[in-house]
Amino acid sequence: MTHVETAMPTDPITLEVLRNRLEAIAEEMQDALIRSSYSSIVKESFDASSAIMDAEGDTIAQATAQPAHLGMLVASVKRLVVEFPAATMRDGDAYIMNDPFDGGTHLPDITVIVPVIVEGETVALACSMSHHQDLGGKVPGSCPTDSTEIYQEGLIIPPLKLYSAGQPNDTFFRMLRRNVRIPDVVVGDLRGQFACGHVVGARISALMRELGKAVVLQAVEEKFDHE
Repeated sequence: MTHVETAMPTDPITLEVLRNRLEAIAEEMQDALIRSSYSSIVKESFDASSAIMDAEGDTIAQATAQPAHLGMLVASVKRLVVEFPAATMRDGDAYIMNDPFDGGTHLPDITVIVPVIVEGETVALACSMSHHQDLGGKVPGSCPTDSTEIYQEGLIIPPLKLYSAGQPNDTFFRMLRRNVRIPDVVVGDLRGQFACGHVVGARISALMRELGKAVVLQAVEEKFDHE
């Protein structure tokens, strides 16, 4: 989030209330991700993670379904914001990647970020990582135990724009469908990642209307100072 200079620091009670509100939003995002996903690996195994980050990719709040993802989620988001700076993001956009050599984990773990735009400014990033049930490659599930190179594991996705102003990148989706064994499930899970980002957008926008944009932005900066 953008640093905001104000005369007085946020009082401790307001700071703690905002911290808990933001963590609750992250958990609600996680719940939306799990409910809206198609695959059993997300809906039943909870192999997915979500977090709210600032415009530079630093974590504001995170959910806890799959803690193993959260460290690498930071790395992949920071890579995405280098390729697509927050100042260029618009409402309805979304971005995607999974390349392990560019900030990801392994190919089935796909990162999606959805910017939260308030008054024309990217004030936060709704970030999720889901383990997708198949991304092509030599075996179903895209986790061959005898692979000798990454190309045997499935489709490598560099940092790309997934949605633009709410419109899907049809070229990418057509290519994806031709390279996976269960296209409806994979695309359904990606749409779930996009949709759960809008939960964060709605909740943070409401929070800023309630308390004031400057108050929330300052509280986030002070939260970083305390950690």
